Amino acid sequence: MQILSNLLFWWSSIFLLALSFYIIFKPTGIFHLSHAFSITLPAYCVYFLLGHHLPIPLALGLALISAVAFGILNELLFYRLLRDTKDAGLKMLVLSLGVYVLCQNLLSAFFGDEIKPLSAELFSGKYSFSDIFYTRIQLVGLFTAAMVFGFTLFLWRRTRLGKAIRAISENPELSRIFGIPKEKIILLAFALGSAYAGIAGILIGFDTGITPTMGFSLLLYGIVAMIIGGTESLWGIAVGALILATAQTLAAYYMDTRWTDAVTYLILIAFLIFRPYGVSGAKIRKVEI
Repeated sequence: MQILSNLLFWWSSIFLLALSFYIIFKPTGIFHLSHAFSITLPAYCVYFLLGHHLPIPLALGLALISAVAFGILNELLFYRLLRDTKDAGLKMLVLSLGVYVLCQNLLSAFFGDEIKPLSAELFSGKYSFSDIFYTRIQLVGLFTAAMVFGFTLFLWRRTRLGKAIRAISENPELSRIFGIPKEKIILLAFALGSAYAGIAGILIGFDTGITPTMGFSLLLYGIVAMIIGGTESLWGIAVGALILATAQTLAAYYMDTRWTDAVTYLILIAFLIFRPYGVSGAKIRKVEI
């Protein structure tokens, strides 16, 4: 049963990653691959700031600000300028990959490529429940994911921002006619999605350590979970993350960790062929003017 604690934490991590990408993808349709650096950067900020003896709350706050700033800069400096150009989707995809590779290499040059432990007394310690051992960071991760999910559900259903994001994704032209400030909403989506990515990166860093390349594979897991769950339901994304986390955990436990990626993309291929709209089965709604 010890595998259960690892599964639950990994589920919460993949869910945060999927949610962070989804919030940006929903109103923009951009495959924001440099989002991977929003996962890695705050983890290294925490590592650097704790190494200089800053209090953990301050280090965490500054790290999340770095993730938000990186996401906002991507939108302001790159995507906004390319959005209305010919073949914008392809240009933004290639650009985002280039930005990620550049930033990842700069991080490697500064910190090195070896894995670095991320630790703080606040997140150390173990607990046992019915012969199942949990680390404190795993419990923090589960609690954080639950809080983020609850906040996002409220945001999606009860606030103007959530409704505006959905409106822009469903019909950008109609949302413009109704006076929804598209550029402002997209900027806020980048800020929120980047913050979620930063939270996930920090939690995973405290659990397994950090490397400059960690963000890209984690981002791909989040994207796969989003596709499995479907792009029209937050609950679907949670289920997609659970399916992927369960498959990866069982593959690592019963076979070998080297099979994790193979199982991941096998599941993705199966869903794309047999259930292309994901678990939720919801097609993208269109509103005719």
